[in-house]
Amino acid sequence: MTSSKPAAETSVHTAASIKGTTRVGAAPALQQLRRVWGVKVFLLSFGFVAVVSLLGMYRVWTQYQIYSTGQDLSRETLQYRAARDENQKLTLELSTLKEARVVRSRAEKRLGMLQPAPQDVVEIRVSNTPTEVVP
Repeated sequence: MTSSKPAAETSVHTAASIKGTTRVGAAPALQQLRRVWGVKVFLLSFGFVAVVSLLGMYRVWTQYQIYSTGQDLSRETLQYRAARDENQKLTLELSTLKEARVVRSRAEKRLGMLQPAPQDVVEIRVSNTPTEVVP
């Protein structure tokens, strides 16, 4: 009977040491190992959640930047089209104002200018040879 009792005690101690409840020297070491392992798992889990959260925030930020840039581009496109249309209108107005009949019409209406009579026109001819001016 004595030979079977130590085997049963050994198996009980082995099962108890696995549970970490009865052996005097093994219990604090096992508890400390569990604490360290638990802290490591917590830190790794926290790090993983933090990295995933940061990646999510980065994704949201980049999407907002894309949206904001699209809004700016749309606004600039509208300004460009308005400036282009105004340029076309001004170019057409300039070409219209350069026509001789329009200039003549405006000079007569706004400034009161008239076409001179043929006897009022004095023709001055300039020669290519220098002449002396006598005092």
